[in-house]
Amino acid sequence: MNGLLAVLGAGKIAWLYDPAWIKWGISLMAVWQGSAFSTIIYFAALQGIPDQLYEVATLDGAGRWRQFRSITLPLLLPTHVFLGVTGAIGALQLFAQIQVMTHGNAGGAHTLIIELYSKAYQEFQMGHAAALSWILFLLIFLVSAVYWRSLGRRGAYV
Repeated sequence: MNGLLAVLGAGKIAWLYDPAWIKWGISLMAVWQGSAFSTIIYFAALQGIPDQLYEVATLDGAGRWRQFRSITLPLLLPTHVFLGVTGAIGALQLFAQIQVMTHGNAGGAHTLIIELYSKAYQEFQMGHAAALSWILFLLIFLVSAVYWRSLGRRGAYV
């Protein structure tokens, strides 16, 4: 990123040392890390849409935009939901990346899982850590339930 900023004429940013930029640095890394997985899943989902649907839509006079809006997007809904659930769970469990990139000193990038680790393995407050793990479980369960419920209302399968 600093190389790109240098090309654009901007100065370097201390992504992992400046408290104002730590969250941005970790967020960019997480998006970059998850983009390959998402791309492969979307590619596989796109290949699963039958060509016959597009052929029929073309015969009916639908243009590219109409085909995308009426065929591709609705049939990709389960994929959107799946990637939404896995992305939300990954965000709630963001631990190793923060530990490795900031050596445990995440500044403002303090997540529930970092707090859980701190309580369990640094302060040895196992009861507090167990309570935090239940809270994390409930958050993941609620996020998953909301996503899957939205799929149930508008789900479309071929």
